[in-house]
Amino acid sequence: MALRIDGETIAAILPFGARLLPFNLRGEAVLEDGAARLAAANYRLTDVLRMGATLDVVQLRIEVDGGQIGFKGPLTIAPGGMLSGRVQIGTIGQNALINWAQSLGPEAAQIITLIARGSSSAAKKAQFGPETMPVMTMVIDRGVMRIGFITLGRIPPLQL
Repeated sequence: MALRIDGETIAAILPFGARLLPFNLRGEAVLEDGAARLAAANYRLTDVLRMGATLDVVQLRIEVDGGQIGFKGPLTIAPGGMLSGRVQIGTIGQNALINWAQSLGPEAAQIITLIARGSSSAAKKAQFGPETMPVMTMVIDRGVMRIGFITLGRIPPLQL
């Protein structure tokens, strides 16, 4: 089953009090055995994801004024919300993206800065919607994000 996000401009205040600068969120993913699993869960996506699921992320883009970060590839959500997978990650407009990331707090800003600077010099390119971006491969192993041998940080379990 295919899922699509085509977001309007999103702005929020994060739980720790930081004000998130506006961004657009766009994405497409295919949920493995999605139709059957949704029917069994009375069509509640959160229930299906809470039990564990495999998604093929066709693309997920965060668009900010002058920059973008994109992800694509297979992701597994384990029961309990822990993510694992191997995704391509790319950026354009790295300076704008880094400036936007400051609103996420120091840890997230550092991770996005490393990704933006690293992907800008990557030779491999991939298509994310209408944009072609230089990409790197990021491995997520039970929430721990790595590019090559560099550990970027940890994604906490999804609260579903």
